[in-house]
Amino acid sequence: MKKRNYKTIFYDDGKRWKRVKKFSFLLLLCFLSISALIFYSIVYSPFESKSDKKTAEEIEVTIDEINNTRRPIINQGTLVTIEELYGTKYVKKFGEDGKYVILTFDDGPDPKYTPKILEIMEKEGVRGSFFALGKMMYKNPEIGRQILDQGSDIGLHTFTHHNEDKNDGRINKLRFIYELDFSEKIFAHNYGYKTNLFRVPFLGVEENPSYYSFQYIREAYLRGLNISAPTVDSSDWDNKNENEIVKLSTNPEVMGAVILLHDSGGNRDATVKALPGIIKFYKEKGYKFITISDLTSRYGLSSKKELTTKDKILVPVAYNTYDIYKKTPGFVKKLFATGLFLIIIHMSLFILLAFSHVYKEKKIKFTSKKYYKPIRDWALISVIIPMYNEEKSIRASVRSVLKSTYKNIEIIVVDDGSTDLSYVKVSSIKDNRIRIIQKPNAGKFSALNYGFRFARGEITVCLDADTRVKPNAIFEIFLEFSDKKVAAVAGNIKVGNRVNLLTKIQSLEYILAHSIEKRSLDLFSSIMVVPGAFGAWRTKRVKNFGGFSPRTLAEDFDLTLKLMRRKQKIAYSDTAIAYTEAPITFKQLYYQRRRWTFGNLQVLFRHREMLLNRKYGALGMFFMPRTVLLQIPSIILTPLVDLFVVLNLLFGDRLLTIWFMLFYFLIQIVLMIVAFKLANEKRRDMLLIPLLRIPYAQFLYIVFFESIFKVFRGETSVWLKIQHTGRFSVSQNNRFADYKYLGFINKLL
Repeated sequence: MKKRNYKTIFYDDGKRWKRVKKFSFLLLLCFLSISALIFYSIVYSPFESKSDKKTAEEIEVTIDEINNTRRPIINQGTLVTIEELYGTKYVKKFGEDGKYVILTFDDGPDPKYTPKILEIMEKEGVRGSFFALGKMMYKNPEIGRQILDQGSDIGLHTFTHHNEDKNDGRINKLRFIYELDFSEKIFAHNYGYKTNLFRVPFLGVEENPSYYSFQYIREAYLRGLNISAPTVDSSDWDNKNENEIVKLSTNPEVMGAVILLHDSGGNRDATVKALPGIIKFYKEKGYKFITISDLTSRYGLSSKKELTTKDKILVPVAYNTYDIYKKTPGFVKKLFATGLFLIIIHMSLFILLAFSHVYKEKKIKFTSKKYYKPIRDWALISVIIPMYNEEKSIRASVRSVLKSTYKNIEIIVVDDGSTDLSYVKVSSIKDNRIRIIQKPNAGKFSALNYGFRFARGEITVCLDADTRVKPNAIFEIFLEFSDKKVAAVAGNIKVGNRVNLLTKIQSLEYILAHSIEKRSLDLFSSIMVVPGAFGAWRTKRVKNFGGFSPRTLAEDFDLTLKLMRRKQKIAYSDTAIAYTEAPITFKQLYYQRRRWTFGNLQVLFRHREMLLNRKYGALGMFFMPRTVLLQIPSIILTPLVDLFVVLNLLFGDRLLTIWFMLFYFLIQIVLMIVAFKLANEKRRDMLLIPLLRIPYAQFLYIVFFESIFKVFRGETSVWLKIQHTGRFSVSQNNRFADYKYLGFINKLL
């Protein structure tokens, strides 16, 4: 392989890269700063700790001792603390010193049951305390506001209410940050202050709690929270009979009854039905309905605290981070659904356009033969074949042209400084229509322009040295020039060396592009590329417009758009078939696609004024925006889609993801079936369709991102020559096998 260096579009000797590095550094600083802020907002504690680190360690040891010795909770009441008695620390309850009743509801707020409970309480004129889960406050903030507006209070009940049966050992400290601290942040964000009330999950009226409960008592105590435990268990979490719930909730001998009820976590219809009976009972017994906040105030304990400046900054950050985290899967699912819908619409539209093109071509070529009025019958056609070290393929390429049914041709082989036996191989072919021109190596664009200097034909066909044409291909491409507005015609390129898995996958890509996309573009005279492998040009127009430019690596794409900017018509001939040699290794394919991708970016940038410009019709208003605003962004987003699919398969909704993938492949199969039908290709290679998506697509977007990186670096563009083998697996000799309905042309010949 030989490198060819030119100063092309995007080249700026590294000046852009210096700006990019500065911007990237600032962007990295911003990213790290925001990440640090987000991380700190999540891990920081909004509570004002009661103890220093030493005291916290002592409390932890104390709780372990209490649990190991099965030391019971002493005293009675709803409020829980840790207190020393006669030199020994105990978990102590207090607060049972009056004829009062507190209705407490755990696990909400719930959109179905909590409003019903509030309606009953408002009707009865009583208040209560709701110990809410962080995740439920996040989902239903307006119900929490309704609770507070009615005079009841809200305490924390962890974030998720994770099951103690699965956590009978020591709980990870990170769990407390999530369950306690984050719940407080959700509360603070929703209601503008911090609550000091907390109820331990699964802590009931028992005297010997589990180690799970002791650990939560310890953590809540260290955070300065007022811990409340029930003194009366309604068992509504287990009992669905309203009369039984009323019976278990009413005990006239209890002073300071704190009743455990639930407003979420299951079917709570029985709780709702039992509530009026419970309220009626305690009212008749002369109990006063209060809240936990009322009780704590009797002991000089605060039930809420104002937000600090630190809280006001960090709480919204933590909340919004969690909000994004929770909404992202739903958003991505909607995005996937929208993407699938757009893919179906896109696919259906292009299939419709492709069939419309077939109908149009059949109508013209089969029933309207007079349409074809060639520019001077059997006019001379020049065929330019640039070559550089093509000793293995050039003879076959030239011979395929010589076998053409169109005989009035001249073949101009431009030897661009070959160092192998290419010149000798061509020279061995004896035909007076062949002209070999040698020149110093300067690149393909230079060889083509040099060939045009010697072209005498009104039409010039450009053919790569590794490409072979079907016998009728030049005639078919010549027919399109019967329309005097046509300045260039794109041929139908297929892969000729389907010799391994990689070339067969590329064949699928070519078939799809030419059978569907090229046909659709041709309907609107919006062919964007006349391929260098096989395309035809009006000789004078190419010369008048300056020929092929050295400023891009995609000289064929560039010249095509240059003509279209000057209102020249570009056509496509699906019957002008040529077979090219595709790269047989990933290394060769990498070099080719890197050049194509970078060259395409150069051309799109050079002709950017065409984008969304009505002057250029469907090309400017639809097909170029489709490339720039849809296809390129989709390539950029593809890695994120792949990452989401993998993460969803590992940790998320596997079934939905699998269905999405199957549906996507089904769409691809339908599209490929249509493409194969239109191309009259055998369908055995269709089994390789999944490989177009995995891993072929990943390979292509790696190439794309490297090309973007090269744009940023502003480096000199490099053309790397790919060595061809001349090994083909398809025959180019059958004149009309692919398009039997065009048999009338055989008679013309």
